[in-house]
Amino acid sequence: MRLDEISNEYPYKWNEKTIVKNFGEYRIAVNSLSDPTYLTVWTDDNKRIGFLELYPITKNNEEWMSIRAVEVSPKYRKEGIATVLYGAALNVLPPEYEGLYSYLPNSSKKVQKIHKKLGGEVVDGDYMFIRRDGLE
Repeated sequence: MRLDEISNEYPYKWNEKTIVKNFGEYRIAVNSLSDPTYLTVWTDDNKRIGFLELYPITKNNEEWMSIRAVEVSPKYRKEGIATVLYGAALNVLPPEYEGLYSYLPNSSKKVQKIHKKLGGEVVDGDYMFIRRDGLE
């Protein structure tokens, strides 16, 4: 099935995956809508090319999803996939979470750029927060 033959209403099922976002030729799937801790990026031929892993934490008396890991296969980098993964994660967070949190000492300029694109803020140089309400 080609992407242009798919409904753009989310979520929908594709190859036993729950798709929450189409992005160009790619699909972003989530492991669970009620407890989203793992998002993956898939090509049209069902090849996994990236992922974002989350876990819940409490910071400043607020509930956040912390980013444990994010990766995009080298062949597919510089296409904005990581930014779309972050955005998809923000969109599927249950209401009890404020947004995404990262502890990134000495983080790369690429990671900081993603956070800034999504309205994130850096606190004390190494702590990055992206509030879900920043997307609205």
